[in-house]
Amino acid sequence: MNNSIQKKEEETKKKSYLLKLTSTAKDTIDDIKNFSKTIPTSLNISTVTTQAQKLFAFSTEDGDYGIKYLRGKEESKIIHIFVNGFTNDGGIENYDDWLTKSKNQFRQNDLCYGYSWASGKELSNHINEVGKTFLKVKGNIYLGSAFLLTKVISEWKQARNNSYAYSESLANFIEKIYEENPQKSINLYGHSLGANLLHHTLQHLHKKKLKVNDVYLFGGAAEINAELWTDILATSNNIYNYYSDNDKILKWLYRSMEWSSPIGLNPIVYNNSKNIGNLYNYDVSDVINGHTEYTSNFSELYLNAKNSKRLLF
Repeated sequence: MNNSIQKKEEETKKKSYLLKLTSTAKDTIDDIKNFSKTIPTSLNISTVTTQAQKLFAFSTEDGDYGIKYLRGKEESKIIHIFVNGFTNDGGIENYDDWLTKSKNQFRQNDLCYGYSWASGKELSNHINEVGKTFLKVKGNIYLGSAFLLTKVISEWKQARNNSYAYSESLANFIEKIYEENPQKSINLYGHSLGANLLHHTLQHLHKKKLKVNDVYLFGGAAEINAELWTDILATSNNIYNYYSDNDKILKWLYRSMEWSSPIGLNPIVYNNSKNIGNLYNYDVSDVINGHTEYTSNFSELYLNAKNSKRLLF
């Protein structure tokens, strides 16, 4: 292809991408404006903190990372491990949706664990500071927004790096399970950056020549490079990727931070195929309207995978 034509096409793609990013940023500002309207005339930091937590899904963490027992019997042959995403590294209450929505889908004695990792601990430490800032800049929501987004971006960078670091620990835990009982069947579930952590966990398992049963990825904040996924297909019987075009968090945060599009917004495509061996893509835009809706809709999404290996696109 002529260099000038290729350069012109690249510029066109770049402009198109920037327009989409600008549109997403505008949606985010609109969300923040709506948030400001929820603050009553009689202001106090506690009220602002509560409202901010609801909008941005901040969590409070106990700093106790690693495997957390949730329910089930140790002798069960089936094990489910849930991994939460960005700013959700707290106690077992952070797994309530997973447990509630999976109760009728799993066997009664299935052993369920949560894997807690440092996915944004410092953000909640700043929450009072965020509240104070909103009070100070009540007349200028853009300054308050800029402050808040700066905190989010800082935490995102650290959490993304932590998702790499903590993946090895989870792989080692899985290895230990198999050493003690090779007959165990292990299923992994990851949301947001938790899906990225699982991606790297599978890479470690690939090196160890170990294999889990099924892997479920919801709104994954992980890169879409199909070759990286095809290399680790042998580590799982099935990998299910759920994505939604309605995910503003991934559209704004991931794209603006990583300058690429994640698996939580698109199918993992390889050689123009959306279904690669035992990897299945599910467009759930008709069910999922936001990044935080995956765990609360887990039951329906899980049944989709069980009842139909592939959804029509």
